Amino acid sequence: MMEAQQTPAPQIIADGTGVYSPNPRFYGFDWPEVQAVFDRGHRLFERRSELGHEQQDLTAEKRGLENDLLQAQAGLVLAGAGLQDTQISDAATTADVPKSRKRIAAIEKRLAALDSDLAALDLAVQRHKGDLEHVLAVARHEGTHAAEIGEANQNDLLEVQDLEARAQQVRARIGAREQLGELLGIPTSGLAA
Repeated sequence: MMEAQQTPAPQIIADGTGVYSPNPRFYGFDWPEVQAVFDRGHRLFERRSELGHEQQDLTAEKRGLENDLLQAQAGLVLAGAGLQDTQISDAATTADVPKSRKRIAAIEKRLAALDSDLAALDLAVQRHKGDLEHVLAVARHEGTHAAEIGEANQNDLLEVQDLEARAQQVRARIGAREQLGELLGIPTSGLAA
């Protein structure tokens, strides 16, 4: 089964750090070496985002569990002293202390692994930036990409000029019709601007 090809985005995070660059593929350029490095930078950024989101979620869950354990402990202390606070006492009876501690330990283990993964990813991004700069320097030196960009821009400028000329012709037709309408006493719409 063939996978449907996704339309490329006009911008790509080529450097791996969140800075957007124009995506050569979107603009019709077939530059395998440049595109491969741009795509890798984008994947590095996406992976960094995924790990960062997981880290945030786990940190929030850990804080919540630690708060539950603290309230449970406070409820036990208050109950032992003969004092009652229904909210804290309820927390003391509903918290599954061993299960919460086990989950906190698992979260801490995963957070340590995430820290290691993020550090490795940061190193990979730094190496990627070097690769990106090298590929761009080679492309600048060869100059073929600049010629392709110049040709594409020239073609687009010709297209814009053609569209502007056609728009001017349409405006002239509308203006002439409005003049005819005025001669015949028909109210004009004011479209010929």
